[in-house]
Amino acid sequence: CAPSMAWRVVNAKHAFNHAVAKGATPYNGSDKAFDVPAIVGIGGSLLYFVDTYGAKGSAYDSEFEWTGTRDPKPQGVGFYFLDHLTHNVYRGNMDKWWAFYRELFGFRQIHFFDIEGKLTGLVSRAITSPCGKIRIPLNESTDDKSQIESYLKKYRGEGIQHIAVGTDGEAGIYDAVDQLAANGLTFMPGPPETYYEMSRERVHDHDEPIERMMKHGILIDGEGVIDTARGDRMTKILLQIFSKTVIGPIFFEFIQRKGDEGFGEGNFRALFESIEMEQIRTGELKSSDAAE
Repeated sequence: CAPSMAWRVVNAKHAFNHAVAKGATPYNGSDKAFDVPAIVGIGGSLLYFVDTYGAKGSAYDSEFEWTGTRDPKPQGVGFYFLDHLTHNVYRGNMDKWWAFYRELFGFRQIHFFDIEGKLTGLVSRAITSPCGKIRIPLNESTDDKSQIESYLKKYRGEGIQHIAVGTDGEAGIYDAVDQLAANGLTFMPGPPETYYEMSRERVHDHDEPIERMMKHGILIDGEGVIDTARGDRMTKILLQIFSKTVIGPIFFEFIQRKGDEGFGEGNFRALFESIEMEQIRTGELKSSDAAE
């Protein structure tokens, strides 16, 4: 599970007091991962407030010990930042958690999706913090058999469905995903070949390498390469791929933004149907469920 998340803020104590004054439930238990202010968040998990400009060094230094050689900047595979994370909520609770983030922290809505798969469906409200650096899509099922309901049963409550990490490096998402696969990570089933054959019609004039996208099932979305009023050309492309579940029902998304700030709206159905196919493959979902 993901029992907590932490936000870096200018003044942790002030952020905590502000949230509590707005109605948040403070948490003062002895089992906190960090000795910093925390409130109760999604599904009873904790939301910590960590000072951005606190003591020099990692926020983990005071609470954790290195298990091997100390390496503050380990060599990764090319993903450098947290792009967004999603919440799966019980049916009827989307507005509750939307109000939680709006009233306590001033979040605003940036997207709304209503997705119907072959057998199941969901709605998703994507919200962002005033600074735009914290983005959280809230997912709610429209039936009792969808992947959202499956997650809620496995997780035993509401919480984080997936964590999206991003790259903006020169090597890009392709080399990074190759390395992840070499390290043993498996990905959600990719879309059919026709998805890639038609990609240049859907994402105008893109020059992304089709064969490399198909290799692991990297998805593409956005307006593509478009003409602007100034007479030049602008790129608005998003590349993304999803792992299979890694931590219980939680999985990861790997994303590269090339001028596109969306959530892969055009791919949302592809992701939904890929997870649905996995549910069918494992026997968790049967075609007869559609008629029930």
